[in-house]
Amino acid sequence: MPEGETCTLTLPVPAVSIAEAFDPQALQSAILGAQSGAVKYPEFMALTMAAGCVGYVAWIAGEQVTYMGRKGEAHIEPMPGAR
Repeated sequence: MPEGETCTLTLPVPAVSIAEAFDPQALQSAILGAQSGAVKYPEFMALTMAAGCVGYVAWIAGEQVTYMGRKGEAHIEPMPGAR
């Protein structure tokens, strides 16, 4: 944040196994579903885990989200409306 503050949220994790393989196409599909409002957050989490996503970091000031796989794979998604 501009004044150096941070925000960490803890949310329940779906009872879904995280896939071994990172599937960028399945991940992109989940992201587009969430951005359109067709996919709500609990389903989004399950879909990203099934796509091999082990976590993500939202960079608010940088207007992007980095999604990560088990082996260091990464998908960088600009936030809607990012410059």
